[in-house]
Amino acid sequence: MRLLGGSGAPARLLQLLLPASLVLADPEWPLRAATGSAQALPGKVSLGGQQRSPASAMEIPPSHYPANRAAGAVLHYLTYQRGSPHRLFEMGRVNQASLEDIPGTGHKYHLKFEVKEIIQNGSFLNCTAEILYHHGDTPIAPEIHYTMEEEFETHLKEADNIFYNRIQHLSEPLETKKIPDNDGNVPAEMKPIFNLAKVASGYIVWQNSTENTWYNMIQIQNVKQVKRNDDYLEFSYEVSFHDIASQEIIPWHMQVLWHPQHGVKVAQNSRQSK
Repeated sequence: MRLLGGSGAPARLLQLLLPASLVLADPEWPLRAATGSAQALPGKVSLGGQQRSPASAMEIPPSHYPANRAAGAVLHYLTYQRGSPHRLFEMGRVNQASLEDIPGTGHKYHLKFEVKEIIQNGSFLNCTAEILYHHGDTPIAPEIHYTMEEEFETHLKEADNIFYNRIQHLSEPLETKKIPDNDGNVPAEMKPIFNLAKVASGYIVWQNSTENTWYNMIQIQNVKQVKRNDDYLEFSYEVSFHDIASQEIIPWHMQVLWHPQHGVKVAQNSRQSK
């Protein structure tokens, strides 16, 4: 199976694909050049219980860039943990944000924002989160803790299973490119492939986020299925990230494993030269 699209990633594609949550109330939010990358650090999730901002935390405008950028990193982390080819999440409004300076460690953001599951068109639910950006010479992925005040609706796995079985029984390995095309169109049969890339990209965003970056995967340049001897599906993705902070388009390679019972794993990834 092969689908062809035009070349490049024009500004029109970016306008079509940017989530509504990235259009901020304050048009003067600061943009700073992207720097650095990060190495793996085990993430942490807090489910249940209450989180409160310490007295030393300073309130920051929830509609401004720093709060939305930090909440966006949490959203990508959540998507990587909970997403699937038929389960994606969208960030709504950031309702509360504060910044805590931890001497010798870094900046911790305390956030309350809205999240919803978008494929099944779920309701917005409240998420309370903390994200710690480490300072220092050695890049480290931010530490993330989050609590959902309510659980998302039960994920209907039938569509994932149908997709899994269809790919497993293809006569030839799947290979295609340019999803979406430069007009923002995604063929229906390719939506799970694109969604899987979005879920996997959550890992890349989490691992490489800093206070100066705001990444979003916008397009699959090329994807090839890799045949395996076990039950996992494997895809080799070449994708494009858009850094909203620097307006840079960044090519990235992801080697992605997926099984409907075991979720998504990014086996390998590397930033590519332009």
